[in-house]
Amino acid sequence: MPREKRPAGFTLVEMLVVLAVLGVLFALYSWVPWRPVAVSRAAYDLRDALIEAKQEAIRRNRSVWVAHSDTAAWICLSNDAVCRDHAEGALRRVDLTAYRGELSLSSTLPGRCLRWRPEGFPSRCDDVQPLSAKIALHARGQAVAELCISPGGSIRLAKPGGCE
Repeated sequence: MPREKRPAGFTLVEMLVVLAVLGVLFALYSWVPWRPVAVSRAAYDLRDALIEAKQEAIRRNRSVWVAHSDTAAWICLSNDAVCRDHAEGALRRVDLTAYRGELSLSSTLPGRCLRWRPEGFPSRCDDVQPLSAKIALHARGQAVAELCISPGGSIRLAKPGGCE
C-alpha cells in the first residue's frame, strides 16, 4: 500500500512549540541582571574619556579635570564649580543613563574629581600630589568593572577587586 503524502509546511502544534521555546529564551534573556555588552561599552567609554583627558592635558600643556556623578563622567578644562558639579561647558561627557539606567559609578576620588597635570600624572583636584585611584562601574548595585589609575598615569580596566 502506498503511503499518503503529507502537505509541505508546519502544523499548528509545531508552530506553537517553536513560539513557546522562543518565549522561554526571551524571558531568560530579559532576566539577566546586567548586559555584558552594555557594561563593556560603558567601561571602555569611561576608559577612553580618561585617556582623552590625559592626552588633552599633555597637548594643551595645562591641567584638565575629570569629574563624575553617580550616572555620568565629564572632562573640564577648568576647575570651576559650574563644570565640576554640573558638567556645563564640558569637553566630553560619558552618560551612563544611555545604558537603560542600570549602570552607576563610584570612586575613591576625593570630591569625585581627578586632575590630569600637563606632565600626564593624575592628582587630586585641589592638589598636585600624585594620586592612585579607582573608579568602579556598578550594574544594579553590583560592581562589574573597575578603572585603575596609577600615580604614574597608567589607566587600565580590571575586574572587580582587580585594582588592589
